[in-house]
This record gives sequence, structure tokens and C-alpha cells, in this order.
Amino acid sequence: MKKYYSTVIIALSISFSAFGYEQVPCWVNNPVINNQIGFIGTANAISIKKNGSLIASRKRSLLKLIEYYQYDFAINEVKDITDDVIKLSDNVRVYFAPSYIDSQIMYSYAYLIKDGIITADNIKIDTNKQCNISTCDFDKCEPAWLCENNNNSINSVSQITSNPAHQLQKTHDNAQQLIKYLNKSHVDETSYKVKSTGDNQNWQASKRRSNVDSLGTHISLLNTHSCSADNYLFARYSFISEVEKTTKPYSVWIKESNLGDRNGVVGIFNGIMADGRFSSAIKFAIKDGLIELAKTKEINISNDYKVTFKKGWYSLSKTTEITSATVSATLMDLNVTYNDSQLVIYAWLLENKTKGNTL
Repeated sequence: MKKYYSTVIIALSISFSAFGYEQVPCWVNNPVINNQIGFIGTANAISIKKNGSLIASRKRSLLKLIEYYQYDFAINEVKDITDDVIKLSDNVRVYFAPSYIDSQIMYSYAYLIKDGIITADNIKIDTNKQCNISTCDFDKCEPAWLCENNNNSINSVSQITSNPAHQLQKTHDNAQQLIKYLNKSHVDETSYKVKSTGDNQNWQASKRRSNVDSLGTHISLLNTHSCSADNYLFARYSFISEVEKTTKPYSVWIKESNLGDRNGVVGIFNGIMADGRFSSAIKFAIKDGLIELAKTKEINISNDYKVTFKKGWYSLSKTTEITSATVSATLMDLNVTYNDSQLVIYAWLLENKTKGNTL
């Protein structure tokens, strides 16, 4: 079965300050390089326990590796995780690179070798390479992966967390949550529009009540890249898909969201989220798109109209729209800007052909 890869790009017009040119192991920026696949675990840099930070960060990196490859292996089977090499089976060994520590966080990097294509010595050299810490510059598309469209992936973001060591994991959780919504969601929405006209009045009002329940399942995500901007951490996660994703630029899809015979919609967020989180605003735009997609599948409209005479003629109309549908979509692109100090996010979604049935 042929598998295709594509990407979701966040086009962000916000200017962020750089962090300077601090040198870090290259795997901090890019956990996956060519044939080398690795997993980062983080922990607080200071621990009251002996080797506490090393043990905690290595356990988290090992857990990610085991989960991704779906190995039947329990962490408590490891006798001493401070060893640089751990044997999972007769032909699989996990290696830990030398940890990296900044002012707040210890980073551990776990990778495995299960064939002779890459030697342990070659990988050890790669894990020791130093690079400038990766900072995000969306105007210049730096690093390049921010604007590339050749992998099946989603870009996620997390603002600084109360425990800095949890920020990377939060980007994973946010990406997983978005993918679950897109994979399959049930939408219920009821909207009311009331309008009255007359000799001395002309007014209208509307009310919208909606609910989007995620029905998607957990999938394996691989963190391939990351970059920082002020208090934000942006991370890219790849996943396998059997759907070929073709795309078009923002200037086109904002006006024409359909693509071939696939229904397309644009979800919108405009304003400031109550929790102040950028990731929450992205989720809101995606939910709004799913609601619009559900309306293309099912919508029941009723209208009541009344005309009365009381010191003149008056009309009152009430329109009710009810939608209830299960939908599945692919997030094709995001465009994020600021307008009059308000965050504006456009999310382009395309309906998946094989998932989502009207209820």
C-alpha cells in the first residue's frame, strides 16, 4: 500500500525576538535527521535525588520510543537507566546520547539500532554535533520546515508552562488533540435568527449554540523539528497517512475552499481566547471549520413569520437552523495574522471521503 506525506503549515506574521546563538546538540532542534530517528525526554535540571534529572528525562525519552515502535517492553524491566545502552531484545538496543542541560531543563535523547545500515559509531558522532539553537522567523520561513510541504505532519505550539520541562510534552498533547478532532468529530449546532421590521423599528438578533465532540483515536506522532520564539515552542509532528494531500496557496483557498470533488471549508477565529493560549485559538478555528463542514452534510431550516398591526404594520420573523452530523477532515493549511491587535486565524479543512456519516 502506497503511503503519501504532506504537511500543515502555520503562516504567522508575528515578529518574535531571537534568543541569540547558543550552541546545543543538533538533536535538540531536529530529533529526526535523515535515517536517524530519536526521541527527546525532558526533566527539571535540578533534582534532590541522585541522578534524578537524568533518570526522569531518560525514562520519558524511552517511553516515547517504546510507544512509537509499539514494543512490548516495560520501563521497570530496565535495571539501570543511567547506562548509555539498554537492550530491548536480542537485536534491538537503545542508545542514550550525552544529555544537554540549560538553565532550567535537562534534555535526554534516546535512539535505537536494529540493523546494520547505520553503525552505532556513526550515530554517536551525529548526536555529538553542535548547532545554533533554532529560533522561529515566520517572515523568512526559518527554519525551512516551517514552510515546507513534503511531509505528512502537523505543526503544534505551546506557550511557556508552569514547569518548563513540560512544554515540549504539551506541544505533543496539543497536536494529538487537534488530530483527534480532525479524524472524527460529531457536531451539534442550533442557531436562531430573529428579525423585526415596522414603521418605527428595524432590528435583528442572532444566537448560536454549538458543540463539537471528538471521536478520534490516539495515533503515533513523531517529533521531527522544533524552534522557539519568545515564550512559545513550536514543534512539528509527523504521522503516516494513506491520503495524498495536494494544496494551494492561502490567496486561493480563502476564496475557493473546495478541491476537486472534496468539500472544503474555512474555519475562523477572531479575537482573544479566555485562557490567552495560542493553541486554544487554533483549536477554536478548527472547530468552527468542522461546524461549517457539518452544515454541508445536514442542515434543517424552519422559519416562522408573523405580521401584526398596532399603530402601524410590523413583521417578526424567526429562522431556526439545526445541524447534527459526524464529520472527518484534513487540516490543509493555517493562516495566522494580527488585525487591530486581534488574533485572526483561518483554518482550511477538506472533508475526508472515507470517514464521517451523517446521523
